[in-house]
Amino acid sequence: MTARLEADGGLSPRRQGRLDRQNILAGDMSSRRGSFPEALQHDTVLQLEDCGGPLVNLDGEVVGVNISRAGRIESYALTPAVVLPVLEAMKAGQHPPPGNFPHVLEGRALDARIARQEKDLRAAERAQVAAERTRAEAEKLLEKARRQRREWAERTP
Repeated sequence: MTARLEADGGLSPRRQGRLDRQNILAGDMSSRRGSFPEALQHDTVLQLEDCGGPLVNLDGEVVGVNISRAGRIESYALTPAVVLPVLEAMKAGQHPPPGNFPHVLEGRALDARIARQEKDLRAAERAQVAAERTRAEAEKLLEKARRQRREWAERTP
């Protein structure tokens, strides 16, 4: 089968439709499938959930971070030369995530504090139960001693 290029350099609608069907057969594609500056194109078959994962060579070395599934066997990855400087900048506090990220962190901190306080409360409740048990046992021992004293007093003239 031959593909016919249109005047604008693209594939004919019939050929393009066939490629779209083949791409969809392998699963969902990334919403952004191109225009990546300094991205490495590879033919690893990716699922969308694989984006963000490592791209490794045959020696098991990480050579990139998968960022897009653009076709059935057309995927893109960022090289370490692109990713590492961004990671270092993020570690330094630059490039904060978009949105209300500080509120998310604050919420997580509050959740952690609540979890610690709940744990402390459970420990205090266990200690209270143990103390009540100890008190109940002490009261039983005291009552037993008083009863023995009364019995002794009754037997003694």
